[in-house]
Amino acid sequence: MARGVKPALVLDEGGFMGARMIPGLEQVAAIVGIAEKGYVSLRLTATAEGGHSSMPTNRTAVGALSRAVARLEANPFPASLDGPTRGMIEAMAPYQSFRERLVSGNLWITAPILTRVLQSNPMGAALLHTTIAPTMLSAGIKDNVLPPEASAVVNFRIRPGETVTTVMARVTQVVADSGVRVERLDSVGVDPSQVSSVQDPAYTLIARAIGGMTPGTPVPVIPYLVMGGTDAKYWGPHSNRVYRFLPIPLGDGDRARVHGVNERVATRDFAASVGFFMRLIVGSDGL
Repeated sequence: MARGVKPALVLDEGGFMGARMIPGLEQVAAIVGIAEKGYVSLRLTATAEGGHSSMPTNRTAVGALSRAVARLEANPFPASLDGPTRGMIEAMAPYQSFRERLVSGNLWITAPILTRVLQSNPMGAALLHTTIAPTMLSAGIKDNVLPPEASAVVNFRIRPGETVTTVMARVTQVVADSGVRVERLDSVGVDPSQVSSVQDPAYTLIARAIGGMTPGTPVPVIPYLVMGGTDAKYWGPHSNRVYRFLPIPLGDGDRARVHGVNERVATRDFAASVGFFMRLIVGSDGL
């Protein structure tokens, strides 16, 4: 980058290929990430008078913290079908059943219905809004002592349209009257990435390279908002063609093995992924 080199395109992990990978799409499809959610973890800290548990005070640190976390979960961020999620749903429509296609292909009137349906499962809900996930709790060192301090770490995955700053502001507002302090954990926080275009020749090239993995059997290519974090976010300042796709088909059970026990790649799929990258590299000469 220091020498002024600009990549023709950037491709990282994050997308995938397989059946039933996203809500509403049963058949095998290639899911290509065109953006990824942001990330921030906030520490919530409550303080109160310590002492012996036989004489508890009216306000305890653990109680105040618990109420603040419960209030956060009871006040989710607004859900929205705008941005990459809308593009994903519209791209899925031609490959769905007639009933599902009626909903996905007419979002101008069905968006409220589809929003409720997607929010009924964790993956669908994560596509719609910034998520709230309490992940760590810390308080006390003995069962008969009131701790003077209790803290919780809450992780947020931030949808495009919001930022680390707006998330902190909302959280602070929601817990404002609970006497809980809100601070960023270790100053770590990343805003959502830019959204790369599905009209760009680079996206078309990726789609063609995917097509070569299943010759004679067309596979739908669906744009997608990546809910986890990848290294692709660091390339946003250097390219507006940043995409995410892992060219390895995932069968039933494979997703559960990612970063887990018996994670594996079939030899035939490894060969197919090599072919994908060969087509991508050769084709990128014209970008």
